[in-house]
This record gives sequence, structure tokens and C-alpha cells, in this order.
Amino acid sequence: MNARDWFGVAARVLGIWLLIRAVSGLVTALAVQRGWLGFDLESTVPKYRLALSAADFIFGLLLLARTQFFIDLTYPEKEKGNADPGEELSSNSDSGG
Repeated sequence: MNARDWFGVAARVLGIWLLIRAVSGLVTALAVQRGWLGFDLESTVPKYRLALSAADFIFGLLLLARTQFFIDLTYPEKEKGNADPGEELSSNSDSGG
């Protein structure tokens, strides 16, 4: 795998992690608001957690839905005439006996 492929894997993993964080934040905000934790916290905590969860959800979906866009933006396609330097090195090392 090359750097472009690894970037795609990392972007997708980050997107999934952000979605998990969003669900966790939503559960925390609900627990605080409903009093399920057994103690009372400030009223700003649920609002803060909901805003943070919404941002995590949006960015997570964006990363998952538009991963190829971010890959192309970060690693533009090379022209067909230009070979990848890593491929040249590996082909030279294989042919030398």
C-alpha cells in the first residue's frame, strides 16, 4: 500500500471514530439532562455536549462520505508520463541480482 491508500484508511477510521464520539456525547448529554448519573451538573454541560456531538457527527459523516475528495485533494493524480519514484526503486532492486 502506498501513502495515498494509507491516507484513505486513516480518514475513514477518523470518520468512524468521530461518529462513535458523537453517539457517546449524545448519551452523556441525555444522562446529565435526565439525571441518570445520580448527581446534578450545570445546565451548560448538556448543551456543550450536544454541540460537540453535532460537530463530531457532521465531520464524521463528511469524512466518510467525501473520503475520495480529500484523498484527491491531498494526493493529486500523477501524470501518466511520470512514474512514482518508489516504483522505480523497487523495480531496480528486484532486477539487480
